[in-house]
Amino acid sequence: MPKIVDETARQQAIGQAVWRIAETEGLHQATVRRVAEEAGLSVGSLRRSFPTQASLYEYAMALIIERLEGRLGDGREIAQVAPLEQVVILLKNFLPLGDEQATEMRVWLSFSAEAQHSVALRSLNDSMFDRTRGYMVSVLQYLVEQEVLAEDIDLNKEAGALHAFLDGLTLHCLLRPEVVTEEKVDEVLRSYFDRMIA
Repeated sequence: MPKIVDETARQQAIGQAVWRIAETEGLHQATVRRVAEEAGLSVGSLRRSFPTQASLYEYAMALIIERLEGRLGDGREIAQVAPLEQVVILLKNFLPLGDEQATEMRVWLSFSAEAQHSVALRSLNDSMFDRTRGYMVSVLQYLVEQEVLAEDIDLNKEAGALHAFLDGLTLHCLLRPEVVTEEKVDEVLRSYFDRMIA
């Protein structure tokens, strides 16, 4: 009887194999042959899903975006908490808090560096940047609608500032996780918005 293969699960396993290699050995070591070995597949089997190294990288990068969007969800599970607390919870999904998210962020930064030499990866990188900036606009607009922030704030300017703030906080989380704990992140995020409200 032929073996039934869940192609989505198989592709995710391959994408995660790229992440593991990129994190422990460097992205340049994530060749088709090395990824196949890490994923426990033959090179031919891997090439049926990803015929080129570029397509393999594109998928592994897109998988990080998919994971982030999955964590963000639709917000229903936090609808009962105060608006500012909802925003703090949602924004923490962008930060490398915990091993899995730290891995994703370290690998994303490797891909971002590689994107300077790849049109396809640059497109994904730019798309993620634009979507993140749009998300910042949305959360700030939500806080205005909930009367947490003043109506006259410059949403685009403040979204750019919040985006840059999160990027800096991301690096701090990666570089000094023993100092920039989840508790500290909660405190810093609330302090950021407190200054906007004051």
